Amino acid sequence: MKNKVANITGAGNGQGAFEADLFAKEGAAVVVTDIDVGQAVKVAQRTKQNMELQ
Repeated sequence: MKNKVANITGAGNGQGAFEADLFAKEGAAVVVTDIDVGQAVKVAQRTKQNMELQ
């Protein structure tokens, strides 16, 4: 997934959060969006950490 961008809607929890983490671990740049901004920020921070580990 390197050099790809994944735009995950509903990424604040559940399946969307799982996909955001998975895509980040696979090397994609991830855009996290959710109506619950607080949860989206938490997931975005976590996916950023996963991306930095690559």
